[in-house]
Amino acid sequence: MLKKLLLMAVFLFVSSIASANICFNSNELYNPICAEYKYADLSLYFLDQQSTEHKVDIKLIFQKVDDELMHVDYDFVINCASACNNADLKVQDALWAFREAVLDDSFYIKVANEDTKDNALSTRNEYVETVSITSNIQQVIQQSQNGQQLMQDMAKATTQPILVQIVNKQSDNALVCMATENGCEVLIDDGIVTENFVNFEMTYNNNDGIERPLRRFLQRSYHMDNFSSCSQTSDCLSAAECKFEFSCIKH
Repeated sequence: MLKKLLLMAVFLFVSSIASANICFNSNELYNPICAEYKYADLSLYFLDQQSTEHKVDIKLIFQKVDDELMHVDYDFVINCASACNNADLKVQDALWAFREAVLDDSFYIKVANEDTKDNALSTRNEYVETVSITSNIQQVIQQSQNGQQLMQDMAKATTQPILVQIVNKQSDNALVCMATENGCEVLIDDGIVTENFVNFEMTYNNNDGIERPLRRFLQRSYHMDNFSSCSQTSDCLSAAECKFEFSCIKH
């Protein structure tokens, strides 16, 4: 079932319909125009060839009337031990590991801080429907020849920007970048992630529209992940000069 969901997700991910429907963006969750859709998140974990664990946050959009899965977008949290400032290389490697996990059906979920690799999506069954795996979907998965091409193809196809957090497990530093056709554009390069404390700060242009997806990305990563107290602020001196801060403390 998990492999069917992921293969369907990749098929929908490159759908040409996505760019034409404003509601195929999970940031429109509370937009009254999008009342016919419902939105859900699913976090899955996967390993790369070095057995380093990474996470993909899957943003699912369904039609309320029949629970049909309409669109999917992705964000990633990548763990890193060396050369973590090389965002392009780290993202390409992790996306390639993500592709392999799709093909090998090797994703797992975490329930009550325990790993489970038995495809135990029964906890999310309300979001899953049985679909046929066709050769066309397999071709979509397999079309990229390397991590660089995969990042470019994914960046072109998404409705929402693909945000990637790279956490240096040796120094507790973290950066956040946005996957584009030209590489992973660094948004924050001095984040802090420890066992009990998280802090990210960014200056931005309010016209870029990046603050809201970044805020929701960090909320999914930390506010809903065992941190007991999180806060966030956004202030603008002008449309071109804004500051965003997100922090969490575990008591």
